[in-house]
Amino acid sequence: MESRTQKITKERGQKAVKRGNKKHGNKRAGNLVEKDTGKNHHFRDLKCWQKGRELKIKLYQIAKSLPENEKYGLVSQIRRAAVSITANIAEGYGRFHYKENIQYCRQSRASVYECEDHLITCFDENYIDQQSYDEAISLMIETRKVTDGYIRYLEKQLHKSDKRKK
Repeated sequence: MESRTQKITKERGQKAVKRGNKKHGNKRAGNLVEKDTGKNHHFRDLKCWQKGRELKIKLYQIAKSLPENEKYGLVSQIRRAAVSITANIAEGYGRFHYKENIQYCRQSRASVYECEDHLITCFDENYIDQQSYDEAISLMIETRKVTDGYIRYLEKQLHKSDKRKK
């Protein structure tokens, strides 16, 4: 016997296929995910997660280059905040309700801002050069933009589901 959650998930999947978009059921969501490859949709397909991953890799490279005396301070803080960017998107994706997913995406966005503050500290202390700083800042801006876009998409989906309930 199927649970209520399984029935709803199955219905949403069938509706999405009927609309011609196996991933979301919303054709306008195409700019938020990678091109349909015929595989099941996964959080790794989200552009905000992909950009967050690029940023995380860049921040880890920067953290490796920091002096030994920052190992338990700035290095640790950068790594924790960088991991939080993608981890929160993944965890939010795994939640059933749009509101929860939106909240996790907002936490991810906040982690990007936290990383930016740590990056400024690295630059101010002359731990990194202008080029590394500029590259990381550029990735942060891109990551925030696509995350904001995904949040807007989720908010629209939330409002649609609220209207259906009435």
